[in-house]
Amino acid sequence: MFRPKFSTATLPPLYRLRHAPAEQHLQPPRPGICGWRRPMDEVSIIWIDLAKRSIHLRGASAMAVRHLKITVLVAAILGGIASVSGCGDAATEPQTPAPRQPATVTVSPATAQLAVLGATVQLAARVRDQNGQAMAGATLTWASSDTAVATVSSAGLVTAAGNGKATITAGAGSASGTATVTVVDFTALLRGFADRHGIGAAALGVMKNGEIVSEHAVGSMDAQRQVPIRQDVVMRLASVSKPITAAAIRTLANDGKLALDDRVFELGQGDGGLLELEPFPQVGDSRLADVTVLHLLQHRGGWD
Repeated sequence: MFRPKFSTATLPPLYRLRHAPAEQHLQPPRPGICGWRRPMDEVSIIWIDLAKRSIHLRGASAMAVRHLKITVLVAAILGGIASVSGCGDAATEPQTPAPRQPATVTVSPATAQLAVLGATVQLAARVRDQNGQAMAGATLTWASSDTAVATVSSAGLVTAAGNGKATITAGAGSASGTATVTVVDFTALLRGFADRHGIGAAALGVMKNGEIVSEHAVGSMDAQRQVPIRQDVVMRLASVSKPITAAAIRTLANDGKLALDDRVFELGQGDGGLLELEPFPQVGDSRLADVTVLHLLQHRGGWD
């Protein structure tokens, strides 16, 4: 009959027994290595039925089974259920996983265009480790290749500073990713055009897919050039632009949007008018109520 001696020399050196009310540790001579120079690689759960003197195992290794009698004697003293860390049959120690390191950084959007100085765009960066897994919360650094064109904050917010292109770089450890930001200040371009041609005030709107995506205005609203023009200013086309106006009006007439006999101003006349006086100045000549679209197209100057 097998009769184990209760000494550290004969007990499997890496068995660890846990019990609800108490805990007993049998410390190994070398942490992590079994007495037979095999690594500890699994945990066996043992149910001990003292009344029936039966034992139920789950996940026990061959080495653990050979030394089960020793474990049972100790577990019987503790009673109930014991959790045993057993020695496996592997010949080498388990490898410690390599620390996670940033391997790739992807910046989105990859390209951005800003049309007004001071305009901003928020960039985001996604970091993945050497195993391709996302690294949430990785520390990022941001930098701009040309701060005269675009600056970037520590949170990835890019601000337009001048016309040109700049490369925005997001770094995490030794990995990095980039995005290209192009700044085309339409307001500066429009102001240069107006100055070259002696235009006192000009407005420019850019539409894409039927929606206004950018509005710009330069110049002054008064003859003395003391009041800067606003982007939402209402402008009139003067007689010098009559060919452009005539082409636009005839296009609207052909589309049924207006008629050449329509009154231009709404001044309380019975058949109404196309335009209200607001926001135009109050007029003092009642004959304006009779002015039609055709009159404007044929007008050469003055009253007749």
